[in-house]
Amino acid sequence: MIVDTSFLSCVIKTGLLDRTLDIIGESKIFITEMVKNELEQSRIYEESKDLIGPDGPIIVLEYEVEVGNAQHDLSFLGNGEASCICYCLEKDARMLVDDREARDKARELGIKTLTIPDLLLLGKRRGKIEKEEMISIIETLKKEDNYLFSEDVKEKLLEYS
Repeated sequence: MIVDTSFLSCVIKTGLLDRTLDIIGESKIFITEMVKNELEQSRIYEESKDLIGPDGPIIVLEYEVEVGNAQHDLSFLGNGEASCICYCLEKDARMLVDDREARDKARELGIKTLTIPDLLLLGKRRGKIEKEEMISIIETLKKEDNYLFSEDVKEKLLEYS
């Protein structure tokens, strides 16, 4: 599973990287070199650099792509998002993405995607997130990353029988 910068940044800032891996049933996630470059420019890089590499849960792919030469118009996306889409198209991979335009383009191109709400709903369906933890995750996302859910999504997340 490949992850774009905004999704990765969000789960690192909020301490949800391990939960993400648990929910998707993976021990590693992958990033392109362009995502790593974007991450290096962010405020969270210092606290996350130990997570990246063969001993960590985040693996940088040796994947070269000229985003400007991509088969599809991705010029409206950031380099990290565009490189993830190119990789997914070439390798038939799934993508963790939270940028709306990138998600919509990926889905338009037939790439299977998961957003933060999709991930949490999947965790809920798989019985990996109980209601109290879901409330805590929603609050943490808001506090640590300014992440807000629409009311209908929040209602779905908190609807437990």
